[in-house]
Amino acid sequence: MRIQFRETSRASISDAATVPLLRLNYDILFWIMKFLEKKDLLSFMSCSRALLRQGTKVLLVNTREYRLHKLPDRRYWAFLDFVLADAPFRARYLRTLCITRANHPSAMPARALAGVLAHAPNLTALTLHNAEELLAHAPHLGGAFRGLGQLKLIQLRHAGRGWIGLLEQLRAPLVDAEIALVGPDAEPALDAACILQGCAGTLRVLALTIRGAVEHRLGPFPQLRKFIYAPSATVLGAPLLGAAFPALERLDIAFDSKIAYRVVQPRLGGGAGGGPQWRVLDYVHGSAPLLDEMGLRTRVKSLHLAYDAMDGDGVLMDVVRNNPAEKVTKYCRFEEVPRIVRAVEGAPAPVKELRLGVSIEPGMVRKLGWVLAKIAGVCSKVRLTQIQLYPAYDDEELPRAMVRGVVDLLIGSDDSPRFLQSAVHLRGLSVIQDAERGLKINWRVVRTGARPVLELSGMSGAEF
Repeated sequence: MRIQFRETSRASISDAATVPLLRLNYDILFWIMKFLEKKDLLSFMSCSRALLRQGTKVLLVNTREYRLHKLPDRRYWAFLDFVLADAPFRARYLRTLCITRANHPSAMPARALAGVLAHAPNLTALTLHNAEELLAHAPHLGGAFRGLGQLKLIQLRHAGRGWIGLLEQLRAPLVDAEIALVGPDAEPALDAACILQGCAGTLRVLALTIRGAVEHRLGPFPQLRKFIYAPSATVLGAPLLGAAFPALERLDIAFDSKIAYRVVQPRLGGGAGGGPQWRVLDYVHGSAPLLDEMGLRTRVKSLHLAYDAMDGDGVLMDVVRNNPAEKVTKYCRFEEVPRIVRAVEGAPAPVKELRLGVSIEPGMVRKLGWVLAKIAGVCSKVRLTQIQLYPAYDDEELPRAMVRGVVDLLIGSDDSPRFLQSAVHLRGLSVIQDAERGLKINWRVVRTGARPVLELSGMSGAEF
């Protein structure tokens, strides 16, 4: 590195064009460019051809940091055209490519994408929405995809028949994959038995969504730690998942109450199998009836059970009994709280933490003190640590009235709320105004004084 200073007189200081105060060589300028904001980087690039070429490298390597994946449609396709104009040089610096706005892609942008991928051997992250439609417009996109030997993250949505073969042939150090497969509405089904097998040695996170008729067998994936599963009508049983993912730590199964699921179990041995599928899972999320039908049998650190109108007493008790958990989270209606408690009391080992998400009817909104006292009374023999209330409203004024009532009840009074005296293990309370918009108010329980009190800990999404 060379830095040259020149002494100047006071009179010549004003003539910055002829008397530079500081001269930096290109090595230093190239290093500085790595830390510039996008607008400053573009200014640098306009100064000389050398800076333009180096700045292009910096932009392409850091497309996500510079939010190039957030460009509007036309500008994003213009960006791809820019890369394609000197693809052998420019595309090799791409690390991230995110095509999310191609709802109705034409053949020209799809071919541009294929041309860029063909010269992007160092790409590590790829996101394609409407993947099947892109492939239909540019069949040679498949050949370019197979050449991506450095991919670590992939997100494919609306991938169909054309992508199944490509996913079977992919050979890359893939770590994180989110695949949404769309099959036909009727048989014959797509066969997706071997997708991502070429990446089995490195894959640690897999999110798989199935829509339509898609036959799927998975694994083995010996390194997989997290599996997010949104099946269609056919669901792989827990023994099959256990064989496919022996090192799994998190299992998240989405379900649709309108779908009648058919669970596929191992052909040999019959039934769901009596032994545990895993030594211990950190986290399981799903519907109690679906988990029970899948034959889940394992130890769990955190069992997270979604609301399901079909989870009767017997099913719920079986799931809690067959999957001993340290923490249980259950979403339910207010009137269902007693049977949740009975299921937790019947667990083979004491549940260290019970967290309840309780939906309440509009008529209960104005008497939340009574609601909380009832919940605390029913849960007096279990370790209830968290309550989330989900009020339903029948008019626009109720949310405001509800919040004012809660504040008056829990904050405005000098006396500790009565329900805290029963819920001796309670650590927090939340009231969710609107789950989709994230409108909620949170309190934490403070037990440092003679009486436990609730202290406002945060509000989000709205002013109360």
